[in-house]
Formats: sequence, C-alpha cells, structure tokens
Amino acid sequence: MIRTYTAAIAGKRAATACRLLSSTGQRFLSETDSSYRASTDSFRTCKRAARKAAALKVGQGTMRDLEHPTVANINVVPGGATAFVLNASPPIQDGVELVKQGNQWKLSRPPGIP
Repeated sequence: MIRTYTAAIAGKRAATACRLLSSTGQRFLSETDSSYRASTDSFRTCKRAARKAAALKVGQGTMRDLEHPTVANINVVPGGATAFVLNASPPIQDGVELVKQGNQWKLSRPPGIP
C-alpha cells in the first residue's frame, strides 16, 4: 500500500494517491501546496496537492525518486503502524505513519511531509 501511494505520486495519479490517505494524511499533503486554503472538500484539495507532490523534497531526492521504495522497519501497534521508506540512489530515508480504518490501512503521515 505504501508502494502504491509512492508510485501514484511519482506517476501523478492524484486520485489514487489521495484514496490511500486518511483524512489526516489528506490534510498533511494538502498543506504542502503553497496555494492551499482550508476547504470542506478535502479530497479535491488533496488531489491538487498530489499533482504537485512528485517534486516534494525528501532526503536527498524528491518524491519522484520514491516510485519503487524499499519499505522497512514496519512496527504494528493497536490501531496503527509506522514504517520507513528507503531509496539507495539518491539516498532517501523517511518515516510514515499508518492508521487502520475498518479493514483497510491508510497513510496518516505519508513520506515527504516535514
């Protein structure tokens, strides 16, 4: 699911990326867009930010470089999980947080979010 998200961001498939985010994750991603204004339509503002997110700095690269990351150090706790996304070249290591919503995992803090 993490790799699906990073591939969607790198491929500018905004709707796919936003569907993999919790409402908190959508807000975090939306806030990376310099034109962000709070909105009742969080999915629309998320999609606008997701289309620009491939250029977000992460480690020594950008989200575009994380199209096929290694996912490591997965730590599952009741109701959530944490993991690291890694890339060898350029060197990238960034943490992510996930939350369980029903029977699906959603990113509540996606990679590239300061």
